Amino acid sequence: MLVYVVLLALQALRDASTLGACQDAPGVQALLALNILRPGLLFESPLEFMLKAGSNVLHFFPRVVQHLTFRPEFQSGWLPPIAHVPGIVEVLNLAVAFAVCAFIAITNVLAGVGMLSALRRRCVSVPLLLAALLAAGDLLNVVLYNLQNFYAAIQYMPISMVILALLLQSSENDWIAALLRKYESRAASGVSVLSVASLVALMLLVTPNVLRNAESASASIPGQPLSIPVFGAKAHLDSIRELGRQCHIPEQSASFVVVDHMTYFAYKKDLNPVHVHYVSEDVYGADLKGRLLPFLKGFYSPGLITRCEWVPASMRSRQVRNSFDYCCVDFSD
Repeated sequence: MLVYVVLLALQALRDASTLGACQDAPGVQALLALNILRPGLLFESPLEFMLKAGSNVLHFFPRVVQHLTFRPEFQSGWLPPIAHVPGIVEVLNLAVAFAVCAFIAITNVLAGVGMLSALRRRCVSVPLLLAALLAAGDLLNVVLYNLQNFYAAIQYMPISMVILALLLQSSENDWIAALLRKYESRAASGVSVLSVASLVALMLLVTPNVLRNAESASASIPGQPLSIPVFGAKAHLDSIRELGRQCHIPEQSASFVVVDHMTYFAYKKDLNPVHVHYVSEDVYGADLKGRLLPFLKGFYSPGLITRCEWVPASMRSRQVRNSFDYCCVDFSD
């Protein structure tokens, strides 16, 4: 298992290095530079690398917890905006932020301290080794990522839970297990209170708008640009398929159809779908500016079908629109 994990890590680093070294895609390089601290910088300029790594560690917790609390706006509109955040919810935000930071920090630090103590005594168990490796992986992620997106906590929180479970199983450092068990009941009570309070706030502040947006009759949802209307989806998908026929986009026999979050489900039987954001000159495909259509035709893509606001500017003169605000472009013209 450890060999498998190491091989996956090496493959991920290799893929990242390949993307970062692509001289024909300066836009991709700039995007990667914005998101991650390039490992090669350690050998080119050790001091600069250490300063940036230290900055990432220093700002890690604020970057993570800002996405776990109630705010007027949420990154990428993953939740609808909140018109007003009450003062009592601001207090709840502080409590949640403190609890999350404390839990991640304590579990990871204890894993490292326990491992050092076990190494000094030359007695390392499998649970402790796994806990230390997970903590090391967490630290590496913190060091290398300049940004922490709204889904980052989905990684750090479960890993901290696994580390906690492993530490409780470790017999080499009984003092760690004893320390954790001493406070576990009080911690569990506090977490339960925060969880209930957060759920109540979520139901009152966010859920009504989520339900309303889920029934949207338009492809675009105000305040949630990356979300799709899940209620009444059949009407949306039927309109997408009908629109696609106008642009001669096959539903089962094509490859590299350019789609978005919703239109993908109408063409999921096609092979190798391409998300419009990753090729559009207006988003992540800036390196394809002026040659997007020839690029897609080179893969024999039959066309594009997305919400109209996401159709690349170079193709809007050829788009066909329907009443749900989906548009298609026929590449065979």
